[in-house]
Amino acid sequence: MHLCRSAVQNGGDGGLGAENILCYEMDQLLLDAKRLASRLREHNASSDALISQANNLHFKVDAMKQVTISKFGLVLSLV
Repeated sequence: MHLCRSAVQNGGDGGLGAENILCYEMDQLLLDAKRLASRLREHNASSDALISQANNLHFKVDAMKQVTISKFGLVLSLV
């Protein structure tokens, strides 16, 4: 973004010269990078929540196995 401002201030005519096209491409690249970083943060948060839910489910299933074993007096090694 700063590249475009300096190109225009340093005598750029504001037209579609090579400097302005390069500035536009740099601005677009930075904007895309910001969007990508934001989406990655959202996906990271979603995956963390999914992992947490899976761990909770695992603990619940493990607890149910222990209750079943205790209830029927079975001595089994469930793996």
